[in-house]
Amino acid sequence: MFRVALDLLGGDHVPSGPAEGARAALEAGPSDLSLLLVGPGSYRHRMLRRLPADRVKWIDAEERIDPADPPARAVRNQPNSTIARGLDAVRSGEADAFVSAGSTGAIMAASVIKLGVLPGIKRPPVGAMFPTMTGRTLVLDVGAHVPHKRERHRRERFLQLAHLGKLYLKSQWTEPGSPRRRPRVGLLNIGEESRAGGPLHKIHELLTRDSLIRFVGNVEGNEIVNGKCDVLLCDGFVGNILLKFYESAFGFLEQQLRSEGLKYELPKRVGEIMDYTTYGGVPLLGVNGVSVVCHGASPPRAIGNGIAAAHRCCRGGMVRRMRKGLLRLSSKVRS
Repeated sequence: MFRVALDLLGGDHVPSGPAEGARAALEAGPSDLSLLLVGPGSYRHRMLRRLPADRVKWIDAEERIDPADPPARAVRNQPNSTIARGLDAVRSGEADAFVSAGSTGAIMAASVIKLGVLPGIKRPPVGAMFPTMTGRTLVLDVGAHVPHKRERHRRERFLQLAHLGKLYLKSQWTEPGSPRRRPRVGLLNIGEESRAGGPLHKIHELLTRDSLIRFVGNVEGNEIVNGKCDVLLCDGFVGNILLKFYESAFGFLEQQLRSEGLKYELPKRVGEIMDYTTYGGVPLLGVNGVSVVCHGASPPRAIGNGIAAAHRCCRGGMVRRMRKGLLRLSSKVRS
């Protein structure tokens, strides 16, 4: 049985959003999934009576970390917050994973403080699943690390992102019907040629030489939706801009249709493809445990899909795969 701790105070729709997401995950999910709900004791009876008693337990946590609070300080000053208590459960072995739509900064800080990081990781990246014509593409990084102008070891960081993304997708591709190929890795750039993008051509060379990565070359912005790669690499500054633009695109199209007086909406299937709630959350990659970050505005469907992603990470041995892969990468770099 895999036990996922769920933050009931994380996100914009608390506690009903996470609670409904929990119910959806248990109804649709596998029989080896159970939940630990993390929230104030006053919610306990109301939340538990809606869920199967044999698959749900409770962890009392009375405090909520506000997104405006300084992340590391809030984690240390609020040990009874839902984020801190949920990750404490992962650290102690009471839970196998943690899921939250709360403050991304606080989840990241608490995950590093409570769980630690895997060998060679300095700052765990945040990824996002982008819908494409052929399925989904994992974009790394979308905001965890904004590079300095004179940053050292930038090329090595991109190489590390490539391995983390590859290993994460392999842990997710365990369900029937999932791809059985080696994940394709691409580098977001302004041109397809290998020397495009100024300093990025050095990163291109490094990725090309790595035989452990299936590198498909540079990917231009207009090629993302074509599904040219399974993992798309960029720094956190570019990735965060791209993420927010992508999230706004579908709403913009719907609004334009209505403003033009059209009496139909975009087809339902298009909406499902473009809607981020279809994909739930993505774990912090490189953390020594499974800690899944969902969008702050996540409705129940997104929370349920985030729980499903956490379950796949556990069942697919994501942390074990990453530890092994990173040790292999570090030994290769040293040689």
